[in-house]
Amino acid sequence: MTSKEIIRRVIEYRDPPRIGFDFNPPHEKDILWVSAARLAVRPALQPYLEWGGYPELLAQVPGFHGQVRYDLFGNICGRLNGITKGECVKGALEEDWALLDDYQLPELDLSWYDELKTRDLIHSDKFVLGSLPLSVFSTLRDARLMDNALADTLLEEDNVRRFLQLVAERILEIIDRCAPLGLDGIIVYDDWGMQHSTFISPASFRKLFKPVYQKMAETLHAHDMKLFVHSCGLVYPFMEDFIDAGADVMQFDQPELSGSEVLAGDFGGRIAFHCPVDIQKIMATGDRKKIEQGAAHMVEAFRSLGGGLIAKDYPTWHDIDVQEEWADWARNVLLERAALK
Repeated sequence: MTSKEIIRRVIEYRDPPRIGFDFNPPHEKDILWVSAARLAVRPALQPYLEWGGYPELLAQVPGFHGQVRYDLFGNICGRLNGITKGECVKGALEEDWALLDDYQLPELDLSWYDELKTRDLIHSDKFVLGSLPLSVFSTLRDARLMDNALADTLLEEDNVRRFLQLVAERILEIIDRCAPLGLDGIIVYDDWGMQHSTFISPASFRKLFKPVYQKMAETLHAHDMKLFVHSCGLVYPFMEDFIDAGADVMQFDQPELSGSEVLAGDFGGRIAFHCPVDIQKIMATGDRKKIEQGAAHMVEAFRSLGGGLIAKDYPTWHDIDVQEEWADWARNVLLERAALK
């Protein structure tokens, strides 16, 4: 049985022989990751895409004294000490929603799809997963900055819908262009929660954002593709809505915020999970016994369900000060206990 078939069976709860694997190279991996799109660069942004001390950009963020650059969406990003990926410090629409009248999301660089064709992904024996370069909530959050975006969900519903319409159109275009090229799924990156709650109420999520995920899922499913949704933080209050919208897989780096047994017990058979051993509560401890027990616990929670779990590594363990030896402890247990039959 190929990796592609195993992952599909895991997602669909069709009695795969084992859980899925998505470990960092050179370890076991059933998923082949590709970019689902490459965004075109607007000429006006080109001189400012690398980190630097550009006076004309710094003048727009008084009080910030780090390095700055534009992203492809026209937001100004900043970082301190030259060592992080940075955060948005001035959104393209932050000053006034009136700017939306002339705002355009970046166009697609269509040459990317010619490059994907040359990779013959249709004949890959792995499950081909495409990552999106834009998101549903996160793109809004950057364009307006977090405090404005949260208030907008209550005070500017019409403008939020207008913005999300632009986002949805671009994402659906990406899906349609990827579908003939052999991709099996798409993952969208949206962080929806803090450690103790979601950012917005389920009612606001349902009203404004759920319809976008639903359109994505419907389009993907029409192409026999799967929808993966990444979120950090506690997302339990949105889970029934994600399932109802048609999401196939939730990618959580902190599954123990809810608990693997809760995820499996409450949602098993209806949506699958793509998770490492919890990166904060367990992996960050460096405690071998705790890490091995956490890995075993995660597998056992799904064992009787006939699927539902793709075990993964965090892509950059060093960024969160987890040593490779600790990751090996988790991987070894997951591999030893992987068989579901």
